[in-house]
Amino acid sequence: MPKRCIVNLGYHNAGDTIKITLKLKDGHEGKITDKAYDDVVYITVAGLNNNAYEAGLDTLKQNGTLEITDFKETNLKGTVSASKDGVMMMSMPQDKGWTITVDGKETEQIENNSHILMFNISQGEHTIEMKFFPEGLKEGLFVSGASLLALALFVALIRLRKNRKDVPIEIAEEENLDADFVRKSEMKSETRDKENKNSDNTKE
Repeated sequence: MPKRCIVNLGYHNAGDTIKITLKLKDGHEGKITDKAYDDVVYITVAGLNNNAYEAGLDTLKQNGTLEITDFKETNLKGTVSASKDGVMMMSMPQDKGWTITVDGKETEQIENNSHILMFNISQGEHTIEMKFFPEGLKEGLFVSGASLLALALFVALIRLRKNRKDVPIEIAEEENLDADFVRKSEMKSETRDKENKNSDNTKE
């Protein structure tokens, strides 16, 4: 299926000639052919009927508009007086991160091809509140926190191990002795202690 898109050509009067040039895949300008694109290209020219637009806008206003009472980057609150049951359409793109409540009760977004945020609303006075929290952010924060904690523990263990290994070297530096000699001496001392302990146990 070809990709659909809308291109704003600006304001033009009836009868104006508009020239449109498209570039082929290889970057050269020319005539569009079936060989140039996998799909056939269709171009449809359309204009805005201001009278119809204004009439539609007035109808929407009569059905009820949202009066915003509180607005923040991730929080929006307002009231609306709906003249009949219908669909509330917001001038923002659809996003699963939005949590919508009508009179304190959470409501689901309506999936639609225009990807505009919409939800059902009944006739009467209502308080609308919308809160935004990016989808997956909570899980991402948990994973990041766990990773930082694991890294901190790893660094702590490395430092602890390093400090234990550095003890004979520090002793050797203070007494001008060879570090290997100090380590071997400690090992021999530990061996003797074990032998003496085993000997005492045997005598008992």
